Amino acid sequence: MGESDMPSASGEDLYSDDRIKVEDTPKNDTEADVKTEIPTQPKNGGPSSDNEAKAPDVVANEPAVVSADKPERPLTLQERYDKVRAAKGLPPIPRPPNRSGELEEGDVMLHNNFSRFVIKRNNTAVKYGSDDIMLGEVEAMRFVQEAGIPVPEVISFGNQEGSGNSSKFIEMEYIEGDTLESVFGKLSEETRLSIAHQLRDMIKIMRSLPPPPNFIGAFSRKELREFRKNDVFRRPPCRTEEDFNNYLTEDACIPASVKRGFLEQIGTNHKVVFSHCDLAARNIMVRDGRIVALLDWETCGWYPEYWEYVKFYHMAGREPFWRTYADEVFPELYSREVVLYTGLFWYQDSFDSTRVVDRVPVKVIDATEKNDQEYDVPENNANTASEAKGDMERKDQEDSSPQDVVNAGSDSKDNEAKPAEEQEAETGEKVAP
Repeated sequence: MGESDMPSASGEDLYSDDRIKVEDTPKNDTEADVKTEIPTQPKNGGPSSDNEAKAPDVVANEPAVVSADKPERPLTLQERYDKVRAAKGLPPIPRPPNRSGELEEGDVMLHNNFSRFVIKRNNTAVKYGSDDIMLGEVEAMRFVQEAGIPVPEVISFGNQEGSGNSSKFIEMEYIEGDTLESVFGKLSEETRLSIAHQLRDMIKIMRSLPPPPNFIGAFSRKELREFRKNDVFRRPPCRTEEDFNNYLTEDACIPASVKRGFLEQIGTNHKVVFSHCDLAARNIMVRDGRIVALLDWETCGWYPEYWEYVKFYHMAGREPFWRTYADEVFPELYSREVVLYTGLFWYQDSFDSTRVVDRVPVKVIDATEKNDQEYDVPENNANTASEAKGDMERKDQEDSSPQDVVNAGSDSKDNEAKPAEEQEAETGEKVAP
């Protein structure tokens, strides 16, 4: 999830009123306890001249009055976000903690974020975090690896008991190379185009994997999970694109005309395809002009075919020029959809304060070998890419009845959540109130 300089959903511009008086600058702990000292006499023991200004009467620990022409400084990005959050009654964004105490001798910190960190330990990369690290990412990585997508080999994953906010971990092979973000400016145009075309071939493979019926959401099939602006949005999975559109427009602060225009124009007839959802340059490892790994599969899943395209624009991270290669990266372009969604994105909420979905419990193992029996994989997900390809080949040879499709994509929880009228319409049976 990259930083965003977009305004918040409720329309307030993060850059408006973005200058701060010197007296408003947050003080650190040391400065807060220092009393204002007023010299009792000049250094030479007496007034140096009749024109020398006298020190103002100031009470210790009270802020001094700052004149109107006092110099100002711009708010930092962190302060702008905190300002918006405060207006919504939310606490400030937590600062990345100092994790030096969690490193062992020889460890190298590769990434340190608010809720996770990644270290290089010997020849492995270990990703630590709390519930924000979804261990379903492990199965997603294995799924795409079998389809031919380069990803790090998972060595082990599970829980570290008594580790607090760093309880979950995924241990992977360490991939030698650089992130595309770190070397993009040094690459020739020929190499950039080559990398874009390599990624396009990988996207073609992902989009060829047949989706589960009546489902839009994360690979785990337990939720819908989206990185948006500055937060992770988690909701129950959707059954139709209409449900997905309703999720995108659920924020009360979206103006009615914007919501109406998006829903009228975006449509509900897009194919559902497998999507990475965060193809930022920071998640693409390259070496000698070749892509050697795609990283960070936390938000991958089955989404409308345009979703990967619009997320490519909104998750570009610190290398914004990577966006300009979209026409080279994607086999199909969705210019209309990206304009529609970008207009909606301007008004969408930046932070998810509803948390309508509880944290989903996940079965985990401490194992160095794959053990599908002990991991809670939804039975309707294709377990392997080879099975998925086989399903795709059989798709043209046999047709499923509409009722079979409905049954395959539903469960008891879906039926319990649906109104009785819808259940009766689908099953033909009377549902008790």
